[in-house]
Amino acid sequence: MPERVLWSRLRGGRCYGIKFRRQHPMGEFVADFYCRDAALIVEVDGMTHVERTNHDRRRDAWMRERGVETLRIPVSAISKNADRVVEHILRVVARRMERLKPGQFAHRKEAFLRARAVEYEKMREAARNRPARDVT
Repeated sequence: MPERVLWSRLRGGRCYGIKFRRQHPMGEFVADFYCRDAALIVEVDGMTHVERTNHDRRRDAWMRERGVETLRIPVSAISKNADRVVEHILRVVARRMERLKPGQFAHRKEAFLRARAVEYEKMREAARNRPARDVT
């Protein structure tokens, strides 16, 4: 369930237009979430990961060799405060994008917020122009 909760916040460019893929294959591995623009994998670590530390180390090394960073998020953190987890992920994405593609994160964030403001104004205008309902 925590993966679904996180995916509901990351999917569809909901985080400043930054796109994530879920269950993304990479070589012989599958990443829980992958952000291509930041070359970042987000792994949700539950109890099964305790038993798979060798596998995780091997995968992390394989990713690092290809310039991909792995960010591990404990299931408990998502359960406690998913919004804080998303904020943390976005800070890491911003740092990575700034290093890989200077200015891209700030540009995307600004464009995303501008588009949201336009959408909001359209909704307000439509509400103002809607005829009043007769409640009698």
